[in-house]
Amino acid sequence: MFRIPALLACVLLSGAGARCVITQAQLEMPEYSALRASTGMLAVRIECDVSSEPVRLQLEGAGLSATLDQQLQLTVYNTSSGRPPTQVQVPLILTMGQGLALLTGLTVNGSQTLRFPLTAQAGQWVPVGTYGLPLTLSLRPLLP
Repeated sequence: MFRIPALLACVLLSGAGARCVITQAQLEMPEYSALRASTGMLAVRIECDVSSEPVRLQLEGAGLSATLDQQLQLTVYNTSSGRPPTQVQVPLILTMGQGLALLTGLTVNGSQTLRFPLTAQAGQWVPVGTYGLPLTLSLRPLLP
């Protein structure tokens, strides 16, 4: 079994025309065993001024990709050694339901909490340890 800690770096946006900030990004993922799937949740709280315009919520980082069934795939690596991941390490694959829009920017209008389900499918035989993926979650203005 191993743990997947929250490794999200939040970039906040506030300025003329867009007065919104990410006030919380919380990853909840239970310990994983290859014998059964594990499910968790990424919850993102966004606070906006009443007069704010819509913004885009975007997730960036190495290890993010789209699956054939239109889900967001996160490839996480063992971080227990304290060294950067290498090509020979066996990754753990997570899928994020409803998360594909985060790659190009999910339009957000007003204060709200968004929840994205995460799943680590059973049968992924990876070494015991702590797994992580540094990601950046940001709010950006809508493009004209």
